[in-house]
Amino acid sequence: MSAPLLTAAALATELRMHAETVRTWHRAGRIKAELLIGRSPRFDAAKVRKQLAKASDAEAARKFSGMVPTL
Repeated sequence: MSAPLLTAAALATELRMHAETVRTWHRAGRIKAELLIGRSPRFDAAKVRKQLAKASDAEAARKFSGMVPTL
C-alpha cells in the first residue's frame, strides 16, 4: 500500500518548515510533485526526503570539491 499524497501545507508540517518554502521549492524544480489536482500539487513525503538528501549531497560535494587538504 502506498503512502498518502500530501498537500504543500501537510508536507511542510511533516518537514517542519513553512508551506511557502515547499511551494517555492516546487516552482523552482527542487522537489517534484507526484500529482497535480487542478493547480494544487500533491507530494510523496518519502520521495521528497530522498530528493532533498540527494540535492544536499550534491551541494556539499560542489562546495568542497575545490578544497585542498592541509597536512
